[in-house]
Amino acid sequence: MDKLPINNTPKAENRTSGTAQNSSGSKSIIGNAGTLVSAFIILVVIVVMLADIHLTDFNAWLKLGTNFFVLLFCNYAMYINQLDSGIKAGKLDDGFINVRKKYDELKKKIVDSSIDYRMNDFCIWYIGEELKSARSSVLAASGVSYSTYEPFIATDEADVMKAENLSEQQKAAIIEANGIKPISLNADMIMQRESSKKRRTKPRATPTQKRNVKSGFKLGKLFINSALISAVAFEVLLNPSFATIAATAFKVLFVVLNGFAGYRDGFENITVDTVDYKNNQIDLMEQFIKWAERVPVEEVKKEVA
Repeated sequence: MDKLPINNTPKAENRTSGTAQNSSGSKSIIGNAGTLVSAFIILVVIVVMLADIHLTDFNAWLKLGTNFFVLLFCNYAMYINQLDSGIKAGKLDDGFINVRKKYDELKKKIVDSSIDYRMNDFCIWYIGEELKSARSSVLAASGVSYSTYEPFIATDEADVMKAENLSEQQKAAIIEANGIKPISLNADMIMQRESSKKRRTKPRATPTQKRNVKSGFKLGKLFINSALISAVAFEVLLNPSFATIAATAFKVLFVVLNGFAGYRDGFENITVDTVDYKNNQIDLMEQFIKWAERVPVEEVKKEVA
């Protein structure tokens, strides 16, 4: 398995120290480029809203459509722009830096120890143990031991209901336990650079995938909101002056709020989603190291045979 670039300890320490000393300064300038772009987007909104757009030989509803698409573009552009600024700021956060450092150290330890080839065997073991634990929790609530449950594993619901030595509650617990399926887990999910934490399922959707989904939903919401706001703009443009200025301020405020929302989503994608997932990966790596020390290779081969 090829080694990924790992920061050596002196550099990691220097980076952490430098961040601690200059954190506030770095965070204050990280979004400068994004701020300039955001200011330009706001300027576009102001110009479009204050100007009475004329389209030759088109009906009034098409004029409304023009405003709508301008608003939609500016709002989504503002969101994506500030989303990127939030991500950059999140990567300067001490929580992210510390968890990434620990992740890199554990990954380096695994690769340097030449035990990474055993990761898939560990995943098979972990899936079985996690499934047993999840089912045991359901069974315990109804007073069913795992040894009592074992004969009913993968048994049809009708056959479970025929059991005479179990109460209705216990039968229901066994049926519910049979409905719990194994999680999906493999070596790539543990050793890759991204992941996310679910209640049972180990690394599945990465923070990047979650961010893309959130951006897609955001575009849909902006589509609806921009349509409604464009309608307001169309009405007030029939009576310009103060009404036009008020409507423009309303549109600009909406764009600015989307910028804040984008920044927040980008920042939380790093400081919450990514950090949670890396903590999940770290937990699995630590369990893998202990498992590899406890279970010899010969024993695994014997179980497979």
